[in-house]
Amino acid sequence: MRTVLFTFLILLFRPNVAAQSITAQPTNQADCDGNGVSFSITASGTALSYQWQRKKPGEAAFSNLTNAAGITNATAASLGVSTIGNTNNPHDSEYQCVVTSGSTSVTSSIAKLIVNRVSGTLPPQTKCDGTSVTFNLSSMAITGSITAYNWQKKTGTTWADIAGETNNSLTINGLSSSQNGNYRCKITFSVTPSGTCIRYTDDAILSVSSCIISITTQPQNQTDCSGNSVSFSVAATGLGTLTYQWQRKKIGEADFSN
Repeated sequence: MRTVLFTFLILLFRPNVAAQSITAQPTNQADCDGNGVSFSITASGTALSYQWQRKKPGEAAFSNLTNAAGITNATAASLGVSTIGNTNNPHDSEYQCVVTSGSTSVTSSIAKLIVNRVSGTLPPQTKCDGTSVTFNLSSMAITGSITAYNWQKKTGTTWADIAGETNNSLTINGLSSSQNGNYRCKITFSVTPSGTCIRYTDDAILSVSSCIISITTQPQNQTDCSGNSVSFSVAATGLGTLTYQWQRKKIGEADFSN
């Protein structure tokens, strides 16, 4: 009788134990912008229901997701997120799942969305023969997990990797007109759970030309009566914006002056 009573008391006053448990937590997901990812969870228990939630960067709290705006299976064990990197599912968004069985719920750990993206403008460069040029990515906004850089040059309609140029900047020394053309950087990112994806910077034009200034039309002697006006003209070509400074040497002076 005592044993039966003791067992009854244990059952009566036993603390509430959750009817479900999460056996596999969701993990961070990474892919290139515009692609899709999925977050998954594994739970054990009876009559389980799922509700995925999201918190975007800058938001204070998580909110329930519905099957809209690139979201599928918001109430299933595996959540689908398409067209990542847009305003609905931006980089660094956080996701979690609430698993319910009866009147008890348990919330998963948080998993992040990592959007591999390249945006911004690679500025054009205008240089003189024999000088150097450097293209770098400081003007670009790049997010994600980078695994490789490959600088490329366009020949005709075909882009090709430049041998050995695998850093986040490209420097070309001893420039000549043969280096004229379009350049860009191919950036390889890691993808979760495996693989890679590639994005490109926009292309920048390199223009190399002679910096020698050439006078194509020399000034001519001018004759007129005293008290009248004359004009002297010159025409020149060269790289960039040319500036002009006329000089004069009067009779008896040793040198020209501005």
